[in-house]
Amino acid sequence: MSPPRNAIAVVQRQQKALSMGIRAPDPAGLVPSPAWSEAATYLATRWFPRSQDKGLAIAELVAEAYRHALYWYPVIQQRCPGTFRPNWFVGTVLSWLRRVISPATGQWFFVANELAQEVDLADLIANACTLPGITNSDWAADSLSFLWDLAGSGGRKSVIGATVIDALGYLPSDALFEDMLQWRARAPRRRVLRQQRIGTASYLRIGAQVLIAADGHASRRTRDDIPWVDLRETPADVLDYRLSVETGKDGPQRLLIDLQPGIVSEARAEIAAIVTRQTTAPQRLNALRHYLRRFEAQHRFAPNAWSQFLALSRYAKSQTKRYLKAQLPRDMDKQIPSIRTTNSHVIPQPNPFLGALEIDEWERLFSPYRL
Repeated sequence: MSPPRNAIAVVQRQQKALSMGIRAPDPAGLVPSPAWSEAATYLATRWFPRSQDKGLAIAELVAEAYRHALYWYPVIQQRCPGTFRPNWFVGTVLSWLRRVISPATGQWFFVANELAQEVDLADLIANACTLPGITNSDWAADSLSFLWDLAGSGGRKSVIGATVIDALGYLPSDALFEDMLQWRARAPRRRVLRQQRIGTASYLRIGAQVLIAADGHASRRTRDDIPWVDLRETPADVLDYRLSVETGKDGPQRLLIDLQPGIVSEARAEIAAIVTRQTTAPQRLNALRHYLRRFEAQHRFAPNAWSQFLALSRYAKSQTKRYLKAQLPRDMDKQIPSIRTTNSHVIPQPNPFLGALEIDEWERLFSPYRL
């Protein structure tokens, strides 16, 4: 399905108004409109192609979910700072960690903790209706009820609803941490906080998981129940990664991010399973290439995992030589890609919905594969 450019252009203009929170259109008439329906159907086809191609019953459910997402994603992008917003993915999170945990910030104390609070649908609706631009509370309640059920349904489609629920459900907790840590302070204010020995902190919430980096002053003035880890002494695990600090003769030098040992073991087991499947050798070779490329795309922003990547590449090549090489046609390309990490940073835009995006950039904001 080719992108409906005119419909997407109309939707982008209306999403900009939603983000700004001024003269926001009524969603009751906006979401069912032809342009939004066409754009939502395109997104469903883009990210759930099999359900659309086979005409499955789930196809209409996914299209309906994207109609609601087209409305809520610009709102949470603008109104929910400090959260895992639509233009964030794994590489963005790892880049954020490398920027906020560094000698420049001195924020060597870290915590990754799950909030004990459970999200309630009534509280979720109340949180959403306090945001600027939410003009139709009845429609918002119905929409969030639909997304709430979708988020609990499981499968990849549930990510569409969970993105909205996770962003809006814990807004009071975000505000409490802001009062405690002043994590939204800008650079001039942060300099004052350091000079006054109040300390600085950085905050990110992914669903119910809170990631906080703080310096010594800020960590000492927080609640006693926050289990701070001094990364200069003890590594910490976040998502699939292990954080530690490289220390030199002049003190802490930089944050190191590599893969947790369990992730590497799972990758080796998957490689071994692929090459020993009961399928043809060319099929196994293609499956192995696909897995390695996917693994690289997911984890390549962990720059200090390069030795782990190198070991996995060598293991994949040895397994290919052992199980596949003799069974492959002589004239077939038998090369296995060498997976690599990158030292690049991914710096997200504050709000991409405020500008005109190319269609491929815009559609990536609605990807259900960001984590």
